[in-house]
Amino acid sequence: MNADNFAFNDTGMYDVSGAGQITKRKLIADPSNYLTKEYDGTPDIIGKARNAQGTLITAGGDKLVKFHHYGGTPTHPDDGEDTVFYKDAAAGTVSNNTTADYVDKNVEWQGGVWNQGRGVVGDKNVKYTVDLTGTDAANYEIVHANGTAVTATNPYVGKGKITPKEIVLKADPQERWINEGLPTSYTGTPMGKNLSHNEVPEIVPSDTPLPGTIDYRSPNARLRVGYYAVNGTYKAQGGTDGDTVSRNYRFVEDPANDTALYIGPYIPDYEYYKAMTQVSKMTPDEYAYENASLDRTNQYSRKPTAQVDPVPPAINVVKDGVDIRQNDINVLDDTVYTIVDEVFG
Repeated sequence: MNADNFAFNDTGMYDVSGAGQITKRKLIADPSNYLTKEYDGTPDIIGKARNAQGTLITAGGDKLVKFHHYGGTPTHPDDGEDTVFYKDAAAGTVSNNTTADYVDKNVEWQGGVWNQGRGVVGDKNVKYTVDLTGTDAANYEIVHANGTAVTATNPYVGKGKITPKEIVLKADPQERWINEGLPTSYTGTPMGKNLSHNEVPEIVPSDTPLPGTIDYRSPNARLRVGYYAVNGTYKAQGGTDGDTVSRNYRFVEDPANDTALYIGPYIPDYEYYKAMTQVSKMTPDEYAYENASLDRTNQYSRKPTAQVDPVPPAINVVKDGVDIRQNDINVLDDTVYTIVDEVFG
């Protein structure tokens, strides 16, 4: 025992002195913090992104990221929210002034492939600038999950996502009849090439036009009664899959596009009626009037009948593979009108 290490007093008690150390309390950024925003042409987070709970990030510091106590090992780095730190923060002796931005402004796609907006959006790195201030700030150290200190040369990088901005393509509705044929062209909004911000307000920034072309088509339309989809498509210059529009925007169809084209039944036109009138005339002989008159007065005591031999019109008279001009189809009185109505709507 070395007496130099002890100081005796009148009460018989003694004080012991020696070397000691209080280490900095280690903190890590909340690893569950995940920031998401829609593409807006900037890497900004404050006022733009939302956290994993869907809350808009309105400021830096604790509104951006909270600090947890470091668990001590890379396999268990997160020991939950640090109560000691936030007790000092409540007392005003330490303050969290952390800020953050995405590493760049663009949407990140898995495998680097965006396929005209139809790829899979991947995680985006978020670079944090950790800044603790206050009289007790020196008592804390921000570390990575492996325990190494977060510094300017070894910054903390979190995860987040920038989703592509959606541009809705709305096709103009069209209505046509079978005898008019399919449309030769389709239109919609937006449409064309080198579209400006005024034509496509979703473009960010506003001074950059769309370098490609938006057009509309109906690949599945048929000359059969029914509704058909008209789809809008963005085509990059040269048909490539690499311009910034394809990378940061996703072109989506307006729900009404599914039924934008209606093909109606055959509607007879002037030429049809002209043909029907000319070829359907019957010139009765002299006995037709006489017999009809006698029969009207029941001279024959039987049901009035008359033979009519119509000439088939020079129009489409086939339905479902059956020609109504066949000999085994009898066309009498108003039956002809029933068949014509069924065939031509």
